[in-house]
Amino acid sequence: MVHYFPCNGGNHHGPGSTREGRIPRSLGNNGLIRSTCSSVSQNRVTWAILLAIMNHDKPRVKMPKYGSIEGHNCSVVENWVATYSDPIQVANGETIELDGRVDVWDGHTWLWAKNLEGKEGWIPDCIVSNEAPFKATESYSAMELTCRKGQSLKALRVLHGWAWCSDENGKNGWVPERNLHMINRS
Repeated sequence: MVHYFPCNGGNHHGPGSTREGRIPRSLGNNGLIRSTCSSVSQNRVTWAILLAIMNHDKPRVKMPKYGSIEGHNCSVVENWVATYSDPIQVANGETIELDGRVDVWDGHTWLWAKNLEGKEGWIPDCIVSNEAPFKATESYSAMELTCRKGQSLKALRVLHGWAWCSDENGKNGWVPERNLHMINRS
């Protein structure tokens, strides 16, 4: 199967100049893509976001681990300070606007999104529907939890390299999974 999509134009490395190109086989059906337009932009959807959306429903390749921290008590091995004081939140089924910015963090794809209230931020690609208008497929809050080395947290959920944790005072938020070490299996 060949994926046809509008190009973003002007980028000599993207589909706007090459009409047809190869991407890694892991990112598309046989790695073949084709542009449906000339180098003049006919659509604001960018190359990167289309690749992310085309592939976000494919099974993720998980890096081997000694065990998941989900559901376990953890010790913080490196301080973390929350990045945003008022982060984006989306409700299941909420229409979201994607502007084309994509980031890969620890092997996971994140999309820059705007919710109905106009709040913007990074959301995991796996919670975005495949077709426009794009909708959240589950409720999500980007609230991060500031924590210090040696602090004990309970990892309640793991998603895209982050753990939704609860601290000893009942505060919840996301902490990078790489900043945590499981301390027991109870």
